[in-house]
Amino acid sequence: AVMGHQACVEGLLQHGSSLLVQDSRGRSPMHLAAACGHVGVLRALLKTPKTILVLKDNCGYTPLHWACYN
Repeated sequence: AVMGHQACVEGLLQHGSSLLVQDSRGRSPMHLAAACGHVGVLRALLKTPKTILVLKDNCGYTPLHWACYN
């Protein structure tokens, strides 16, 4: 998600990759795509039924916070 490779993200999602995975800073794929401005990746993630928009990172920020900051 952080690199903006939409096709790769879509492939991972089709094969059951979790959207709830977080890095050491608590950032999910949604956080990373939003922070980097990767709109295509965000669209792909938002099409997934299991997308959680209220998941907070270690600083208390949601993906929406990062999208606004970007």
